[in-house]
Amino acid sequence: MAADGGLFRLRFRLAGFDTEKEDEYRELIRKEGGLIDMKYQWKGMYLITSNDTIRYADQICVEARNNGAIVLNEYWLQDTLASRAMADTKKVLYRPPLSLDGVKGAGRLLIAQSGFLPKESAEIEKLIDLIGATGAKKDEVSDSSYLICSEPDGEDYQMATAKDIFTVNKRWIEDCVINWDIVSVDSYISWPRDEHTAKSQTSGSQKTPSNKNMNMGRSTCFTERKIKTEPRGSRKRSMELNDTYKRQTVSTGPSCRRSLAFNRKSLCDYKRSDLAVKVQIPRSRHAILVGTDDIKRFLCSSYESLINIHSEGDCIKNQFNSKFFHMYLGSDQVKIEPVQLVPFTEELAACNKREFILMVKELYTGNGYQVPDDISGWLSSIAARVPDRVLTGHVNMMGSHEIFGAFVSMYCVILRLKKNDLIRYNKVVKELGVYMNWNKRPIRWIVLLDCLNYVHPTQLEVYRLKCQQNREQAVFQPKPKQRDLNVFGLLELIRDCFFHPALDYQEMLLPILLTEEYPNLLAEVQVVLSALGHLK
Repeated sequence: MAADGGLFRLRFRLAGFDTEKEDEYRELIRKEGGLIDMKYQWKGMYLITSNDTIRYADQICVEARNNGAIVLNEYWLQDTLASRAMADTKKVLYRPPLSLDGVKGAGRLLIAQSGFLPKESAEIEKLIDLIGATGAKKDEVSDSSYLICSEPDGEDYQMATAKDIFTVNKRWIEDCVINWDIVSVDSYISWPRDEHTAKSQTSGSQKTPSNKNMNMGRSTCFTERKIKTEPRGSRKRSMELNDTYKRQTVSTGPSCRRSLAFNRKSLCDYKRSDLAVKVQIPRSRHAILVGTDDIKRFLCSSYESLINIHSEGDCIKNQFNSKFFHMYLGSDQVKIEPVQLVPFTEELAACNKREFILMVKELYTGNGYQVPDDISGWLSSIAARVPDRVLTGHVNMMGSHEIFGAFVSMYCVILRLKKNDLIRYNKVVKELGVYMNWNKRPIRWIVLLDCLNYVHPTQLEVYRLKCQQNREQAVFQPKPKQRDLNVFGLLELIRDCFFHPALDYQEMLLPILLTEEYPNLLAEVQVVLSALGHLK
């Protein structure tokens, strides 16, 4: 690879990977002539991020881009190492994801592909995975939501059009990643002509379907099959109905199969098993109750819809409950209906928020649950009048992977302040003074306690070698890492858990901390950093 100009003398930094995977990538980079930069000089560096833990807008990515680094996800490194040549850094496939949960609504989509060469097919499969959708197997084309075709021809294409499945070109999935949304199919229904097609057209043959509006072509074929038994004049009405049907399905952003815009889910429809999940605390007999990622998204979107009504100068006059909040399939936006709106007043807005809190509590108690600690903390923040911009992205209401990304961002902000701006750093520490001398408080969770008392084996080896050099007896009790006694020391301890005994529990480590050990820590750090202007 060095001879091809691959990774020779290029500087890299890896972010968001677990220890085993990071060590593997470092070894491969070094074998191909690359350098692992430990000085963190951003200019000219390649920052490679994990698709599972780092988002495009996370602090480390923003800082790297602003200082001249090239930010790419791990797919770029995999493809570069596999081909032994530099992959195109401008491809949308290699951009870190905007959300760790994928595109809204994509989780319900099954996307098939047809007619591509193996290399291009593998790239499309990665794009599908990047937005959070599921790639269909060969025998699942008939059940898919979309079919990505290399050309408007072939058995799969004919099957898809017959079953009224959206068929699109490759650009559609690329634009879904660029816009981070399930975009309408209207602009992705034509294909470039190959040489055979061009020759056949210049020789006077009939035009191929590639220049037609695909949805109209599909509707016309469907209508023409019916026309044999329909009376004269019905074709026009049938096409009009088909066009109406088409507009309804495209505008609502279909979830799994094309359907009318009547499919919706209400907050009251959630079953008991959908509201919370029990998580066993590692190396403990205890289990905790946390809200499911799905209900958290619904509740956050519901609250956002409520404050949007307030921001538009209105309040809800009538009482409301969980039956009023509806989410249409294919969209994570919640509509509140039916409601009676009146001009905005501070008193009535506060009343709406109190009623919202009671509604969420009733949702759980009515199903025989106590409100999980993470959701209860969010409701307490609403009652405490935390700014709405924080509440709609509250750390307690994030999924397990999103919480990790938020934690890394907040830790990096405080670390940067400690190194570069002691005045602001001390102000943050003072605002979070409740966590001073945290080490004097008994730690209940054994995983966290082990990390606090952990001594790295290399420390013992280094000390033994120094004693041999100085001809001294190597008998001593190694000491654990010295940590600050303020909130930064506590955050550093939590960060170190991801690199040692708690590695196996990484996905649920922070949710457990939020409920078992420090239920308000990350939320309070988020509020303070936002108030001081360090978080957007």
